[in-house]
Amino acid sequence: MEELEEILVVYGIDVETDVYSKFDIYVNLVLDGSEKGSNINLGPQFREYAGTYINLPDGFRTITNEGDTTIKRRKTNLKLGISELLRDLEADEDDSILVTLVPKSDSGRNTTVGGVRIDYLPRYTQ
Repeated sequence: MEELEEILVVYGIDVETDVYSKFDIYVNLVLDGSEKGSNINLGPQFREYAGTYINLPDGFRTITNEGDTTIKRRKTNLKLGISELLRDLEADEDDSILVTLVPKSDSGRNTTVGGVRIDYLPRYTQ
């Protein structure tokens, strides 16, 4: 039987092309509630960390004759292999997982996400 890799797909990421945007993705991140109102320093040191999406500004903005700016947008997807992470979290047999997106800059206000799903791809072994 062929082994499959579970791929977490964050799809429909819609962002302005000239704006810095960053968010981290966590799987089954559970906080105890004492963090409310505090600035939690989440990052790759957390075992639930799956990856990061970053959009770097392209530096171009179209200006029309009237002085208005035309905002260009980019729509993309992020794919992260999570099979090993799920095993480490002892969640590889779970029917569902909790996915948390954490904005890492205030520019997240210009970023939207269509959704999250899990795809399965054949795992390549050597």
